Amino acid sequence: MVTRGPAQAANKSGIFTHGQNLLYSLSRERDRRKPIIFVAHSLGGILVKEMISHAEASKEDELLEIVQDISAVIFLGTPHRGSDAARVGDIARRIASALRIDTNPAILDSLGLRNDDLVRSQQSFARIWDERRFVVKTFQESKGVSGVNVGVLNDLVSF
Repeated sequence: MVTRGPAQAANKSGIFTHGQNLLYSLSRERDRRKPIIFVAHSLGGILVKEMISHAEASKEDELLEIVQDISAVIFLGTPHRGSDAARVGDIARRIASALRIDTNPAILDSLGLRNDDLVRSQQSFARIWDERRFVVKTFQESKGVSGVNVGVLNDLVSF
C-alpha cells in the first residue's frame, strides 16, 4: 500500500515482499480442491506476477502446488512495463506526506517506466506462463476521454 490513512502507518514493503506475503496468505487460505483464477487490477497484477515467481522458485511443495493449480490470470489495466502515472501518484504521495499521512514511496518507485524489477518480473512470468500453459487475458484502457478536462491528468484518464 502506498498509504493507509492519517492515523495508520503505511506498510513500507516493496513489490517483492508484498508478492511473498500474498503467496503465503494464499497458501494458508486456499481450497486445494479448486483451480486458481486470478483477476487483478493495476498494481495487483504486478503483485500476482511476483507471487507466481516466488511460488515457482520455491522448494516447498505447498507453494509449488499453487503454480500447478493456476488455470487463468486476468489482468485489468496492469502496467506490465511501468507507467507515467507513477509520476502523478508520487505527487499525490508527497502531498499526503506533507499532511503527515504515512506513505510508502517504494511501491510507486516500482511502477515507474523502465524499472528493472518490472522487467525481471515480466520475464519470469512469461517463462512460467510458457511452461505451465495457463490462460492469460489482458485488458487495458485504450481511448482517452474527450470533452472532460481534468488538468494534468488529461492524458492519463481513459475509458
